[in-house]
Amino acid sequence: DRHAASEKDLAELTETMKAIAKDPRNADLRHKAGTIALRNGHTTAAVGLFQSALAENPKHEPSKKALAEATRPPK
Repeated sequence: DRHAASEKDLAELTETMKAIAKDPRNADLRHKAGTIALRNGHTTAAVGLFQSALAENPKHEPSKKALAEATRPPK
């Protein structure tokens, strides 16, 4: 059920954002939050989170790939 999945994602995003507040330089956490945001249609927020992950770690490959995918023009 999509509603249940959204509720689960919201809870996971909330916990991830709390973890980012405790460890703000953690690119993996920022990438995780961006992935959750993107999965739920929040592209602008996701792009910002992927960019912030790359600001912390410019070599963070998962964020590079996710940012490229999120900003790719629709076909």
